[in-house]
Amino acid sequence: MKLKSIAILRIFKMTLFTNNTPGGSILANTSISPEMAKIASDLIAYNKHRDLMEIIKHIQQNLTIGSNQAWELLFAIKPEWKQRKENEDAARESNVDVSQCKVVDLSADFARIAAQQEQERIEQRKIEHAAYVEWREAERAKRKCLADSF
Repeated sequence: MKLKSIAILRIFKMTLFTNNTPGGSILANTSISPEMAKIASDLIAYNKHRDLMEIIKHIQQNLTIGSNQAWELLFAIKPEWKQRKENEDAARESNVDVSQCKVVDLSADFARIAAQQEQERIEQRKIEHAAYVEWREAERAKRKCLADSF
């Protein structure tokens, strides 16, 4: 029974971290076990809205590993975050708030601006309609005066 569960665990490890690259595994060139990678992957998914230094601290605390290994693990799981790290490092060096380096969901701002523009269009239409009604009344008055003069 124990042998069977070890075999299943090995198959799980192989299928969990394989991809179509020639190396076969995202962890092939690292000193990180698949169990650590799974835990770190969950931590990264849970803390993705935080800056990278906070994520690294969480990984270090939960896996009791060093900083270099935590960075190695993070970039093995999320290689696209190397650019994010460079951006945050540059921001720290130039004393810019790191939160400005994060991707921000601006849909609420765009919705507010769109609503404001729609309100402005409605107001403009009201003004144009009032001018048209005034012009129409003036034309009617002119025609009435002309009709009365005959």
